[in-house]
Amino acid sequence: ALWFRSTDHGDDKDRVLRKSDGLLTYFASDIAYHDNKIGRGFDMMVDIWGADHHGYVPRMKAAIEAMGKDREALQVILIQLVNLIQGGEQIAMSTRAGKFETLADVCAEVGVDAARFIFLSRKSDSHLDFDLDVVKQQSMDNPVYYVQYAHARISSLMRKAEEQGVALPEPSGALMALLTTPEDKALFKALDAFEDTMELAARTLSPHHVSHYLMELAGLLHRYYTVHHILSGEDQDLLRARILLFRAVAGVIAEPLKRRPVIIVQHAEQDHSGALKRLLAEYPEANVLGSARSLELLAQFGLMDAGKGQEAKDGKSISLGGRSLQFISAPWVHWPDTIFTYIPEEHILF
Repeated sequence: ALWFRSTDHGDDKDRVLRKSDGLLTYFASDIAYHDNKIGRGFDMMVDIWGADHHGYVPRMKAAIEAMGKDREALQVILIQLVNLIQGGEQIAMSTRAGKFETLADVCAEVGVDAARFIFLSRKSDSHLDFDLDVVKQQSMDNPVYYVQYAHARISSLMRKAEEQGVALPEPSGALMALLTTPEDKALFKALDAFEDTMELAARTLSPHHVSHYLMELAGLLHRYYTVHHILSGEDQDLLRARILLFRAVAGVIAEPLKRRPVIIVQHAEQDHSGALKRLLAEYPEANVLGSARSLELLAQFGLMDAGKGQEAKDGKSISLGGRSLQFISAPWVHWPDTIFTYIPEEHILF
């Protein structure tokens, strides 16, 4: 057997890399994986492991040190289990029985944006109960909708103000001085904390700080709307000052929520989908949605890589904030892979 003297680097005992039968251990593969990252020039590596692997951390840090790097170049985030809830009951999963829900399944059920927000709304070492039904609701009980609706409210206010002939003002200290209510001050204080919150999240590898911040900021905005009648007052300078404040709030909410572009393929016939390759060149981070057959055909036509994209399953929907897109399978309506896309809030069918 081939051993790694990891005790020289702080581990509690030495570790086997190659067993007496010649087979490599999992640890040997993990060392090779991290060596590849080091060889590609990365000076910091972040691993995300299940909490049951906490005892594995010292030996991996020992290996990093043995390869000539600072052991702190490897940061390990330990995460707890996620319980999926549907219909008020926990979805049963078992690795031994081979029964489990994948992250792709969850994203297909609630949408990528909603899944990302919920997963990042808890500390990594905290258990998470992910209620699939709540996340799909267009209600204030849904934290994703709660934050997105705050931005939608401000956008609606801006449109109405413009319709009333209120010019969008340039930032002005004189206008800002008119904002003196407790609700104004609370929003100012929250806005001032934005950069510190982002820095804290990045420095500690703890993105949940951003989710919590957005929830707090959205709550302050919703309270403002409850207490103050924005457009009905006669003081035009105060109205313009509030518009400036709300525009700043909207910008701060939008920054962490920047989304991946979504490309929906209704069917893969080349005269309709031929521009996909160029679109993906312009927007490489875009998420392509289509029927399972569409995704296969797009890969066969050389329009995108095999295995890319996300299946738009029949009856499933994704949230766009104040609106949603629902997918309807319609095979052989023109092509074998055809789907329709429906916006139920506006009764529009594509």
